[in-house]
Amino acid sequence: MRNRDTFSTYNPVINFTFFIGAVVFGMFFVHPAFLICSFVLSSVYYLTVRGAGGLKLIAGLIPLFIFMSAINPLLNSNGDTVLFTYFGDRPYTFEALCYGMALSAMLLRRLRNSPAVRAPSASSTQLAIGPYLSRLFRWLLRVAALALRVFPQSLLLSR
Repeated sequence: MRNRDTFSTYNPVINFTFFIGAVVFGMFFVHPAFLICSFVLSSVYYLTVRGAGGLKLIAGLIPLFIFMSAINPLLNSNGDTVLFTYFGDRPYTFEALCYGMALSAMLLRRLRNSPAVRAPSASSTQLAIGPYLSRLFRWLLRVAALALRVFPQSLLLSR
């Protein structure tokens, strides 16, 4: 596959770090402006890599966004601004609708980033990242083993 972007030519560690940062920041930032910018920019990148064929995926996410946003107030009726009631006295609130929109935007952004991560990565990318991750995992295992050994011994000695 021909590279249509310069991001694919960077070191695989840089690409991996960027996408890990996108996932981590995507979990913690729920502001609507960040959600919109993240979705639009990741969609532009996806269209750059995939071309016009990527429009089908992006267009398929819009009905999913509307469906998930409309379902949330049916399950969660917390809020003060009642738009209407259903099943007699159950409220459909504006706050629950906004929260459903935020949740669905977070999920769609995550779904949107998954194909974008696969675009610049190949087997050579995963082979290049492997040594870095293996060092990190070895270090984490050593720290965990040390903690599991020292902690019970310190408890026994404190008695």
